[in-house]
Order: sequence, then structure tokens, then C-alpha cells
Amino acid sequence: AYKENYPCGKGLLSRWVRVEKIPNLRDVGGIVNQNGIELQRGVFYRSAGWNDNAVIKKGRPESEWKAGKSRLTEEGKKAAIEKLRLKTDLDLRGDRECWGMTGSPIGEDVRWRHHSFGHYDEFEKKPVFKNSVKKVFEVLSDPESRPLVFHCIGGQDRTGSLAFIIEAVLGVEDEELYRDWECSGFTNPGNWFCHK
Repeated sequence: AYKENYPCGKGLLSRWVRVEKIPNLRDVGGIVNQNGIELQRGVFYRSAGWNDNAVIKKGRPESEWKAGKSRLTEEGKKAAIEKLRLKTDLDLRGDRECWGMTGSPIGEDVRWRHHSFGHYDEFEKKPVFKNSVKKVFEVLSDPESRPLVFHCIGGQDRTGSLAFIIEAVLGVEDEELYRDWECSGFTNPGNWFCHK
């Protein structure tokens, strides 16, 4: 499904990007909206996490917790910086998932922005996520932050919700929104952590 000279081609499959050990990575651009305009490629990417969640043992002191291990190889870092030219890593995970992190696993030159983001109907049920939506869209709307990648751990629920909102705001038709949503299931069949 990956194109060697990405970005190229048309349709959902042409949007997949290969970065070693990072599953469910694809361009938000490349979809054609209701006006027949293809969303610009190379601006926003979505993916699974670039590092594992922190290891937090319930009932154990914080001194025994461990920050999540990077999923990236040196080749993967090189692709993220040279091929995708990423400037910002927008992490949608919760505080405990990101415990111990001080920057992006991609490298020092990539700005790490952490805003815990909900999915589905959590925006209505949990007020903390309403504020998060505003903060996330401030990052997305800042030209200095692009190109950027946004992700949770599996790249499906929180990431999928944000991608769905972005694409809907940009006029993508419902059927295409649903197809894009379902694509994540093909990369994570029964196992969200299929990065090995």
C-alpha cells in the first residue's frame, strides 16, 4: 500500500506513509472534498504513538514508574525529519501515558506539544476535553507548527476523532470520512501495538 515516491497517486491508499516501526501513519491530505478539491498533502499527518506509553504500576511509588520506550529506529527518525519534514509532534495521550516525557521521540528539532484529547462523546461528558479541543486547534492553525503529526497510542480513537473533525470542517463527504475512519482497523487488526 505504500508508494515509494510518496506523495503520489489518488485515493485512500496513496496517503499511507512508511516510517519504520510507526503503524497507522498517513497523510490527512489527499482526500477530495465535496467541491472536488484535494486536501493539501504534507501539512498534517496522523499516526499511532512514536513511543510506548509509560509503565505505571498501580499502587507503586512514582520512583518505580518508567517513561515509554521510543518505537523509532534511526532510519525512522531520518524519514520523519527528512522525508516528512516534521516540525511538531502533537501528542493526544493523557498525562500518565506520557509520564516522564520532556520532548518528542523524533528529536530535539521537533517541537513536542502535549494536549490530552478525548474521543467520541467525551467532549460533552468531560469538560477538560472541551478546553483541549481549543488548544489542539491553536496548534493546528499555527503555520509555524507545520508539517505536524498528531497521534495517541494506537492512532484510532483519539487520533481518528481529530482527523474526522479536521476532514469534516474541510468539506469531506460523509462516506469518505467513514472510509478514512475504518482504514485504521486494517493496520491494527486485533492489536493496536503491531509496530514490531
